[in-house]
Amino acid sequence: MDLQSLVVGVEAYTRERLSQYLEELRELCAIDSDSFHKQGLDEVALLLAARMRGLGMHATIIERESWGNDLLGVLHGNGGANILLLGHIDTVYPVGIAAARPVLVEGDIVYGPGVCDMKGCILSAIYAIEALVAMNYRAFGEIRFLCVSDEEINIRHCQDIMQTACENAQGALVLEAARSNGDIVSARKGHTWYKLTARGRSAHAGVEPERGRNAVIEVAHQILQFQNLNGWREGITVNPGVISGGTLPNVVPDFAQAQFDLRFLHDEDRIATENVFMSS
Repeated sequence: MDLQSLVVGVEAYTRERLSQYLEELRELCAIDSDSFHKQGLDEVALLLAARMRGLGMHATIIERESWGNDLLGVLHGNGGANILLLGHIDTVYPVGIAAARPVLVEGDIVYGPGVCDMKGCILSAIYAIEALVAMNYRAFGEIRFLCVSDEEINIRHCQDIMQTACENAQGALVLEAARSNGDIVSARKGHTWYKLTARGRSAHAGVEPERGRNAVIEVAHQILQFQNLNGWREGITVNPGVISGGTLPNVVPDFAQAQFDLRFLHDEDRIATENVFMSS
């Protein structure tokens, strides 16, 4: 079978099953799967494992003691290249959002937590594999399908299984969704997180505020300085995403903390930005 016929066949197969796809997507997105919510992540892994096994794939759940379980499915072919499909089952949405914001379909647009990043993409890949099986296409060595649970956080515990899944693979496709204009995502920025802590001196805000050293104000000043680093080198973005500090409004706070997200195109830009952080 030539490539064009294969692509047309897969597209036709999946289009005919769009309503079924949407119902499965509703089910997946109805499960809270925040990166720290092990119960939900494990439930998603179980559902996807059952789906893969229904296609004749060998599906293995990688048990994690504290984090969400991961999933590796393998479909054996008749020979040829080994291909890795890589996706993640964790989302950024806290527990409760799945019930508060169920999947909603309006015309050609689907709304809901994880419909794009990345449950919908994972499910699309499953339907594509299902189409290959239905068309009896086996001109590959293995299709490996790895679903990890740690993509949305900076604590990566899946490096071990990712390295294993990549061994002797001739190609890898990350199931990142296209941009809103349809552009395919072919590369991503580097990414890391930082935590800034300020310690001051506590005092009564009404009786003797002059004796205090306000840690919240210091963190606020630092945030404004770091905000000026956006774009100082091509691709650099700095985002203060979490701020905490203080105990009561009438107490000068002696502690404050901010967490930052840094994105960069080149590692040398990250190092240079860190040096600016340290000198501020």
